[in-house]
Amino acid sequence: LKGHKYVAPATYACFSAIFGAQSVVQAKCLAILILYYVDRSEPGGLPGLGTAFLNYWTYLTLIAWLIFVAVWLYRMNEALGLYDPIFIIPLLQAGFIIFAIISGGIYFGEFLRFKAGHWLFFSFGVLFICFGLTMLSPEGEPQQKLRRVHPSLESVPEEPKTPTLDLAAVGRESRSGSLSESPPARGSGG
Repeated sequence: LKGHKYVAPATYACFSAIFGAQSVVQAKCLAILILYYVDRSEPGGLPGLGTAFLNYWTYLTLIAWLIFVAVWLYRMNEALGLYDPIFIIPLLQAGFIIFAIISGGIYFGEFLRFKAGHWLFFSFGVLFICFGLTMLSPEGEPQQKLRRVHPSLESVPEEPKTPTLDLAAVGRESRSGSLSESPPARGSGG
């Protein structure tokens, strides 16, 4: 299909980035839980950080974070094997950033405080990231890119090939004594 070389890596990267974004949300949840228990000791629990580890929610959040990070790293490494790294790495990172911002903004209610100016600059930032991806996307073979950037290179003649040295022939000549000079002696302070 037309544009498949862009659609396949983009959908793969977006699906993978969702897991990375969720790992960021879970990490922030874990940080908030730990901060909550450090600031406030529950009655009957261990003072400070110890009470965080008496709550099952801390463990669920930690396990969820580990799973999302593992899936994200696995999918990121798999994407590097399937697609051109020059294109897929920025695509993965841009997807990761966009989905992390959106999921964090929804889950933690950060978008509720946005005013018109915030939405304008937020949208501009997301569009700027997407535009940057189009600048990094590969178009055809590297030689075609070079000619597209430098049209004057289309008529450059091919460089003559340099002659190769036949080391076997040199060895035969040196054994037959046809060389006029002998190699310098080793260890001479020349």
